[in-house]
Amino acid sequence: MNSNKKVLYRNKGTKPNFLASWIAPSIIIFLVLLILEGVNFAFWELWGSPRVPYHERVDLAATLASPEFRTWKDDLTMPDRDLGWTSNPTHPNVSDDGAREAEGQRPGTRVYAYGDSFVFGAEVGNDQAFTYLLSQTIGTGVRNFGVGGYGPDQAILRLERHLKEGQRPEWVILGMASESLARVVNIFRKLYIPAEIAHFVKPMFVASGGAWRIVNAVPDWPPTGVAVQTLVEATKLNDLWYVQNEKRPRFDFPYMVATFEAVKFFAFDVLRWQDLYKDERTVATMTYVLERFVHLSKNYGFRPVFVVFPNPEDLLRLQAKEPAYFEEFLEHVTQRFKDDMLIVRVLDKDIDLARFHIRPFGGHPSPYGQRVIANAIAESLAPYFKK
Repeated sequence: MNSNKKVLYRNKGTKPNFLASWIAPSIIIFLVLLILEGVNFAFWELWGSPRVPYHERVDLAATLASPEFRTWKDDLTMPDRDLGWTSNPTHPNVSDDGAREAEGQRPGTRVYAYGDSFVFGAEVGNDQAFTYLLSQTIGTGVRNFGVGGYGPDQAILRLERHLKEGQRPEWVILGMASESLARVVNIFRKLYIPAEIAHFVKPMFVASGGAWRIVNAVPDWPPTGVAVQTLVEATKLNDLWYVQNEKRPRFDFPYMVATFEAVKFFAFDVLRWQDLYKDERTVATMTYVLERFVHLSKNYGFRPVFVVFPNPEDLLRLQAKEPAYFEEFLEHVTQRFKDDMLIVRVLDKDIDLARFHIRPFGGHPSPYGQRVIANAIAESLAPYFKK
């Protein structure tokens, strides 16, 4: 009897020892996870996140509710209900009609240019922009209506407005940076480029029932709650970059999950503007923008000119003996519009690739690049402009 009690006592005594055997491994696992989380935190906060600002998920609701969205911070532009934004005529570099100022242009104005910051000539002086240089070469004034951040669709809508207001150019240049193709399928710019300031909202063309229509969820400024909700709904339905944004990683706690999401995203889901030259919807939308451009030219009696300005990534491709990202699209445009539109090829001549942009393979076209652009356009226009 006493022997059995001793066995029972020993059996009971094993329970505390059994539980204690899990404490040490649990502490070790916890410490390992803590260290891994710390390493991942340090990686993303100190190194990784600043290097992929274009690929971090945007919290749409929080962004639209923030003071950043409600505050217009760019003094070169101003809000515009129909265009999203437009040139600010109170800025010293902008004239009363919204064109870029350029002292000393030749008299007469036969040529107008529309487009984005590459057309405007960001990062160079007024007398270094290609429009000014072109005016000196062909002997007529060239008005520069480029606006930073514009998509080609916005440029066409702005041209339409000016034509309806009485503008009558003989030639209109529609210019776009190679990267700007991505903007024709975008409404809320921060979804496309998360690192951008939050207030840029634009209209876009959408195919519907075999026809094209304008989706415009641009709010009055500052935006009301109803306008914000309208913007959210329009973005979810139509903005290609909203879909992409939902796949992006969040670089916050738990950072180990962020690492897993980032690996999955960059391996399978990442979308860059270069990829859109192979995207059927995007190419179709840009083609419609050019059809609208040609239609305007016939209605208002001007000659349309289309130019794609290479981004640094295009020139890196050329350096690697590969075609620019937009080359196949430009061939498509040439075949589609060869009888209706003059198409300028900036890269047909040998150029110093590293000098074309402000920094070697970075930024906007430099004064050298502006000269290359001006010469390419002037050569195409030469038969029509006799000095």
